[in-house]
Amino acid sequence: MQCNTVLKAQRCACRHIHQVQRPRHSLSVHAAKGFGPPPQQQPAPSSKREQGNNKSNNTRKTSEQVAQSIAQKVSRKTPSASKGVRPVDKSQASKGKLDYVKVKNWGSGEPADLGELQVESFSQELVSDHSKRFYEQLARRLEELQSRGLLNIVQPENSKPLPPFEKWSLTEKRYIQYMCDQQNVHYAMEAAVAEAVATGPAGPHKSSELQPSKACAAAFEAVACFGESAGLDRSLQIASDLDNLAKASSITNRSFEVNPTQQAVACCEYIARLGAIAGEEQEEEYRQEAVLRLITMAYGLHVAHLTTGMRIGSAAAEKLNLFQSDALHFYRTYPDAQDPLKRFMQTVNSAGSLLTAEQQEQVMEELPRAFPKISLLLTTLAHID
Repeated sequence: MQCNTVLKAQRCACRHIHQVQRPRHSLSVHAAKGFGPPPQQQPAPSSKREQGNNKSNNTRKTSEQVAQSIAQKVSRKTPSASKGVRPVDKSQASKGKLDYVKVKNWGSGEPADLGELQVESFSQELVSDHSKRFYEQLARRLEELQSRGLLNIVQPENSKPLPPFEKWSLTEKRYIQYMCDQQNVHYAMEAAVAEAVATGPAGPHKSSELQPSKACAAAFEAVACFGESAGLDRSLQIASDLDNLAKASSITNRSFEVNPTQQAVACCEYIARLGAIAGEEQEEEYRQEAVLRLITMAYGLHVAHLTTGMRIGSAAAEKLNLFQSDALHFYRTYPDAQDPLKRFMQTVNSAGSLLTAEQQEQVMEELPRAFPKISLLLTTLAHID
């Protein structure tokens, strides 16, 4: 016997970014190129610090001496124009790329022995073709990162690997939890983008004291492409699905309450901080960095929904009878876009056309940090029950 369930999907505390009161120092996001001053470290005791410095210097000198020795020997023993060796074309070399090799043992350092070096790891530098449209650049970068395992979800040590998609759990409770998380994160993203646009150089709440550079103004204009006018917002559609799921639910507990998971809260707070920095920070460098990271998160959230998210919707529709529940708006209802994928590609390309090549690269450099945050939202379903 089914009974209607009062489903309360709680939102994160950061639902209204402009109402979040944070001290200025808490707005910094410390990551690879973080914002604001780096966290101050307590100085180590002088004796230990001196020992550590001496040890570090000794190690550095040793590696430098080996490298210099090899270079000197090669320069002495290798003629400048060896037979059969093509001379370096500087114009071509300037367009090339670096390959990073981690050597396990340098051996004797003799040039004749260099071919026998034991390589521990090899990684090519990722290079983008900025002549291509931005959506294609991002897709290519994602493919390269995925092939290197740089987009994988970080799992606790000794934990079991995630099961294949076909074995994911799509029980009613887990699916409702997944939808609750998605609703929170999409709402946070929509609010953060709106906040950044409103307080940006062209927004109604812009600061009269700030005179942004052309590059910074372009970054704000680019993030505006992901605003409400793009027709890609999902939070209202997810809320509608949650309401319909509650009406058709078979869960017997009438006060079944769903709170966002820890990973959803963390993702919401990160997005909210980006929006707050973009809107409140005085330093242009930090504002622009926050906006570019926000673009990466918006791209990642939408591309995840239009790929894996659609697979989840298809599987859940069949297993949980979402057609009868009228709970498929998240996947099917786009009032302002007949073809959501095509609209998404247009949005990304429009944003990319406003950015410089350097700014495009900054967006792509954030992908390995943004995607794990978004992928963690899937772990609610990535279980075998």
